[in-house]
Amino acid sequence: MQCKHLILMNQKSFFQTAHILEGDREEGLPPIDKTQDDFQERRALAIGAKAREIEKVYRQDCETFGMVVKMLVAKDASLEKQLQTPLRENLGEIRERCLDDLKHFISDLDEVIEVVQQPEPSI
Repeated sequence: MQCKHLILMNQKSFFQTAHILEGDREEGLPPIDKTQDDFQERRALAIGAKAREIEKVYRQDCETFGMVVKMLVAKDASLEKQLQTPLRENLGEIRERCLDDLKHFISDLDEVIEVVQQPEPSI
């Protein structure tokens, strides 16, 4: 069934993009000291955990959409071609929303890390 292939392609695309997002933000940040290394390590772990959480939700959504389409096509085989484009569009929208969630998480995390790493004011 072409719809199942479409769902798998969208899932793979999401995971690749999430991995790229995680890596892009970490490249080019030279370690300054042990504390900086620790922050970067914890940052990477937090991003990885959030990406896995979002990935799980994304997979569930894709499976739900796929099951609904499969059930509809089982009732009326002529629907398969009609549902391919809307399914592709909806999976793409879900993918973009998940990636936006991950980007927002990374941005918020970086803001918190920046505040925590600021030196305390001298008295």
